[in-house]
Amino acid sequence: MRFIDIAPKLFPAETRDSIAWLAEDFRTLDAEEFFDRYPDLLIDYEDSADFEEECRTGVIGLSTLIVWTMVDQGILLQLDWEGEEEEGVLAGFLEYRLEGMDDRVIRLDAEPLYEKFREDAAAECPQLQLGQHLPLLFRYLNAQLLPYGYRMLCFDANCDQYYIGVFPLNEAKHLLALKIDDIMILDVDDFDRNSTD
Repeated sequence: MRFIDIAPKLFPAETRDSIAWLAEDFRTLDAEEFFDRYPDLLIDYEDSADFEEECRTGVIGLSTLIVWTMVDQGILLQLDWEGEEEEGVLAGFLEYRLEGMDDRVIRLDAEPLYEKFREDAAAECPQLQLGQHLPLLFRYLNAQLLPYGYRMLCFDANCDQYYIGVFPLNEAKHLLALKIDDIMILDVDDFDRNSTD
């Protein structure tokens, strides 16, 4: 199964057609035309030649473009492997997504973990290395989501970014069980457990 086969179901009904259009354009347009049609989606590319090269070499494919569209539409949050741009970005995103999915007001508190991060960074010999903070934060916030019936998932687009979303438990379980050929959907609780808790 390919990601395009299930991806439309992850989008709001009013934007599902955009995924079919994206797939058709990716299949039929040359790189320059595609680049010109989707400038907001390909904002990190200086020109169509860079985009074309990454498509030709398999670095970028339709599944990656779908993930980027999910970020563009606020379904997923893109985080660099090094960490959040500022504290609270992930918790704020999750709360925002939950507002549209649940009638309850769900507040997530990561401050105790951020305090540990700050203490560790100030230590003479920090225990946490660059890149170890996010897996800890994922597990910390996921533990707060589970009692409400939600779980964070990561869509692995084969790059040094995390693409994080929040889903009802039954939907998350279904997504994790799928055998998708062109993208991995991961449970954030399974990330690097060698970090210090």
